[in-house]
Amino acid sequence: MSEQIINLLITGTLDTLQMTIISTIMAMLLGIPLGVVLVVTSKGHILENVALNKVLGAIVNATRSVPFIILMVANIYWYHCSLCAFNNRCNSILSTSCRNIY
Repeated sequence: MSEQIINLLITGTLDTLQMTIISTIMAMLLGIPLGVVLVVTSKGHILENVALNKVLGAIVNATRSVPFIILMVANIYWYHCSLCAFNNRCNSILSTSCRNIY
């Protein structure tokens, strides 16, 4: 491999590690206290507060589904583009963007 490719691989790997470490730290700083609050405010625990628990639980459940929705939309797009490339024709709204990929 050329030196330029090796430098790109090293840079990409370091960038990926940096993003992963930062997002892990952020998730821990937000997730651990939120989980503790959800447990201690649930019914029958130390600081029972059913209203707060239900509101926080709803926020957590709604937020948890966002990555799946993003992945689902991306998969629909890529599936459509792969069908266009396979059939060699596209007659939909996505057709111009699919042609840019293949």
